[in-house]
Amino acid sequence: MSIFKKIKTSIYKIRYVDKTKTRLFVILGFILVFILFAGSTYSDFLVSDEKNAINIKIADLNYTLFNDVTKGSSSINVDAKETKIVNFTLTSRNRDVTKYALYYNTTSQDIKVYYSHNQKNNMSGIIGSDGASISLRVVITNLSDSQNTVNFDIKSGYASQEDLMSNITEGYYEEPLVKRTVLLDENFDNATVAVSNPSSDSDYLYFDTLCTEDAKITWNPKENDIDIDTNAANIACDIYFKKASRQDIELVYRVNSIKDLTIIKEGNIDYNKYKYLSSHCNNDSIIAYDEMTHEVTIKNVTKKTLCVVNLEPYE
Repeated sequence: MSIFKKIKTSIYKIRYVDKTKTRLFVILGFILVFILFAGSTYSDFLVSDEKNAINIKIADLNYTLFNDVTKGSSSINVDAKETKIVNFTLTSRNRDVTKYALYYNTTSQDIKVYYSHNQKNNMSGIIGSDGASISLRVVITNLSDSQNTVNFDIKSGYASQEDLMSNITEGYYEEPLVKRTVLLDENFDNATVAVSNPSSDSDYLYFDTLCTEDAKITWNPKENDIDIDTNAANIACDIYFKKASRQDIELVYRVNSIKDLTIIKEGNIDYNKYKYLSSHCNNDSIIAYDEMTHEVTIKNVTKKTLCVVNLEPYE
């Protein structure tokens, strides 16, 4: 083969390779455009799927905020001397668990915004990943003689960031006595608010009650409810039920507190720091505590039983 033919053949090969690369770049470019288009279409679907909700984008975090008053705008008008209850639904549109805080602003000093004691104070907290939602209930009072507007919005951040604080910090009693049922799993975690107390033959056993004000609480197994003795004009109580363990008799020790359920394992109790306060069982079983030996006796057990010993720190 002559030198000219070799050069001609080499040029042809180079042209062929260039055309192949060009076609490859065109195909890759088409795929990239399709992915971007599909992604934007999916995002548009997420937004349009939440009808009448406000779409909130904070940095790279996305939420929808719906309310049952305007069913759209998060600006709520409150008439003169009116008390208005607003139920919000906050929905996450994020891949990860995030933190949130509901907050408000208004130009009127006669406007007060409260969280409702009908629900726990969840004006700030943690919300799950994409699709997870949280119900937020607020009460707005307008003490002025004219209509005023309250604007609501969401602050948010990643789970690793410091806690976010809502500026809605005071509670409002919609009724003098508010009772909320809270279900706990076998490990006292994953608290879920229920509509009513579970039946006495369910897998959930009465555990304890925490109230916002001082009160004498007694569990009434026949009524499957608590008896309350208090002088408080308004009070809200969380009635906790724990999912039954495999044991026929479960004994739990906790430190008495009106704020949280602090559980102590029996072998970790320092009786130089804690003293006996009270004890109870979820049914008609009888529990007795010996303050000298710290021994517990449970009698009349006929079915699954959960008993609690309440301790309190020495002053």
